[in-house]
Amino acid sequence: MSELRLDEGQAQALLEWIDLAAARRTRAHEARQTQRLARLRELAAEHGRLRQEADALAARQTEHERQAAECEAEADALRARISRTEEKLNAGVGLTSRDLLGLQEEIAGHRRRVSEIETRQVEELEAGETAAEALAGVRAQADQVASTGRDLQAERTAEAERLSGEIAELDARLTAAVAQLPQSLAPRLSADGEYPAAATVSGGACTACGAQLSGASADRYRNAAPGTCLECEDCGAVLLRAGG
Repeated sequence: MSELRLDEGQAQALLEWIDLAAARRTRAHEARQTQRLARLRELAAEHGRLRQEADALAARQTEHERQAAECEAEADALRARISRTEEKLNAGVGLTSRDLLGLQEEIAGHRRRVSEIETRQVEELEAGETAAEALAGVRAQADQVASTGRDLQAERTAEAERLSGEIAELDARLTAAVAQLPQSLAPRLSADGEYPAAATVSGGACTACGAQLSGASADRYRNAAPGTCLECEDCGAVLLRAGG
């Protein structure tokens, strides 16, 4: 850009714009809420993991309960068979001693089998109860994670609204500051971009990008009258020569 000289009021307006733009960039960065977003993603992943674990535990509980029910049905069938065999044994009609002995052995075998099934049924019921307790714990964790996520999302929404209001106020003040500047300068002043559009020099460096001015540029800046606008050779920012 060609060298531009601002009067005192315009220089003050540009300085104000620089300060306001810095504040707006800060608010815009805060509005991203990167830490809250990262935490929300972590909570969502944790909730998904807990849901998968809960589904697996629920399936395990259901399977144990099904196995216990099958044991109950098998044991009931054997009990009924034992009852019929006992009736036949007690009646003794047409039975030889060998027949009676065979029926007694059959009943004893069925009873041993019922005992084994009852033991397995108890094991399945206990395993089902263990899975149910674990499931309740995992669901409680999932509910807590979901509650934390809802609270954090509410905080994020409230913070977004607050920052949006502050950014809107800063935009209005930036517009008012630009209105006091020459029309040739106004198009270059955007609050967005990788680097600030306007800055000053501190310690021989552009305060927009931090690059040191070359020897010639540093001399030009140092020898320029207050209110003079130069350009950073690295980032292209308008450099205001401030001071008396």
